Amino acid sequence: MKKALYVLAALLAVGALLFVCSGFARRTDVYAGTFELSEDGKTMTLHTGVMSSMGYTRALRTERVGTTLRCTFYAAFGGLNSRIGAQNVFDIPVEGCTEIAFFRGGGVWTPALQKDPATGEWIRCG
Repeated sequence: MKKALYVLAALLAVGALLFVCSGFARRTDVYAGTFELSEDGKTMTLHTGVMSSMGYTRALRTERVGTTLRCTFYAAFGGLNSRIGAQNVFDIPVEGCTEIAFFRGGGVWTPALQKDPATGEWIRCG
């Protein structure tokens, strides 16, 4: 009986570890949906989605490189089809930015949105 409890405890520990660790995986298949700029132009509310039929985002990390805002998205906790902690609407700082790029893996960033130099409006890339 003790051996069975130890095995069960070990399996639960491994399951919990996999559950938590899945939330630190970077999503490389995120696309920009709709977006709205704040009245002062300093913040954008960005609605995102994932290109695959499975999976959700839960978090976003941004970093500025020149006038580009680089966005890295992280998976929801619990594996591919879990919605635990899922979020697809993010408020991001865009003041002074002319481009928003998404992480695609392997050190590659692709532009998702750009500011039109003629009009100053944000447009989708590609």
